[in-house]
Amino acid sequence: MSDEEVKVSVSVKKAPLMETNFPAIPKALIEHLNELFPDACPRLDTPEREIWWRAGQRSLVEVLQAEYERQTQEAMN
Repeated sequence: MSDEEVKVSVSVKKAPLMETNFPAIPKALIEHLNELFPDACPRLDTPEREIWWRAGQRSLVEVLQAEYERQTQEAMN
């Protein structure tokens, strides 16, 4: 392999929560969490550690939202 060649390997894994029997998620919970932890851009003066903290909170809301949508689709089928 020359200096200009780069090999990239990507593997995609499901979130661990999606592989288990996840408890039913009520829509009201998702709505409340979206209000508490909105999907919003940080301000320029927001400390970096706070940005990472909020990103983690939002990430959890997104995992629960995806699981809620999966459960809703299963119920419709």
